[in-house]
Amino acid sequence: MNYYDFYKAPFCKIKIVADEKGVSSIVFVKNISKPNPNKITRWALKEIDLYFKKGNLKFTFPVSFQFKGFQKKVMDFIKKIPYGSVCSYEDVAKGIGNKRAFRAVGQALKRNPLPILFPCHRIIRKDGSLGGFTGGLKTKENLLKLEGFINEKPSSFV
Repeated sequence: MNYYDFYKAPFCKIKIVADEKGVSSIVFVKNISKPNPNKITRWALKEIDLYFKKGNLKFTFPVSFQFKGFQKKVMDFIKKIPYGSVCSYEDVAKGIGNKRAFRAVGQALKRNPLPILFPCHRIIRKDGSLGGFTGGLKTKENLLKLEGFINEKPSSFV
């Protein structure tokens, strides 16, 4: 059974979906419906609230989604990018040992079911433009502003 709850941030709405074992997805949504929470969605909701209000960097809620293969390499790498920092798609590709895979990095990020926890909003183009984001570019821009990032070319994190 799926459980879900919602978080309303100043610039976006988020749906947290979980089963009995952990959070399976975090989705940016336009509308909020009646929640069907469990203890895991409430736990995740509290930590996401801390992220938005106090810059919480430590998410401890359990996750029931498992990344595999190339996407796992990408997600493991981006999880290490510090709060308020960015790097380019190319930096991620280099960081996982495949410098030409920057387009594939973008596709792996596009399929990220757990944004914020795996901070794909911290990946921008090497020319400093934002690139894409499943929550929309305005949300990506606002997440980066929330973290104190001012748009400039990324410094190499690799």
